[in-house]
Amino acid sequence: MFTDLRCLFGRHKCFPFSVSYRHVYRNSLCGSLVCILLKSLFKLFFITAPANPPIVSGQSHDSTSVSVEWTFDKSTRNVLGVLQGFHIYYVRQDGRGFPLVTTGADESSLRLIDLKPYTEYNVTVGAFTMAGETNSSSVVVRTQQDGKAKFHIV
Repeated sequence: MFTDLRCLFGRHKCFPFSVSYRHVYRNSLCGSLVCILLKSLFKLFFITAPANPPIVSGQSHDSTSVSVEWTFDKSTRNVLGVLQGFHIYYVRQDGRGFPLVTTGADESSLRLIDLKPYTEYNVTVGAFTMAGETNSSSVVVRTQQDGKAKFHIV
């Protein structure tokens, strides 16, 4: 038995771990299937989230809905695991939060409906893997004014 996984970081010690000499380190087989699997597991369980967050923008459509669009770098350099999808968080200007909305990994936009007229909403999008989530900066989107006039009889 040996107590370091030199193959994870190019032959230098990284952390204590007990692995059978016969399976991993025999003849310096760092390209072996076992070593490749260990590297994948390391990335899956020790990397917390995608490196760079989504870039988000929003646009008002009418008095009760807004659309949210985002771009996200899906390269393996940014997502060290399998991208599971996106979480959309939105909070009204008075602090009232709404239920989390989850979309698939292939989505890049969403329309939020049943909103309050002429109200600002802070929207954040998070890209998530099984290991964690990286959230965008919050963007502010305001719904349009309601075209209905209110009359009071005096």
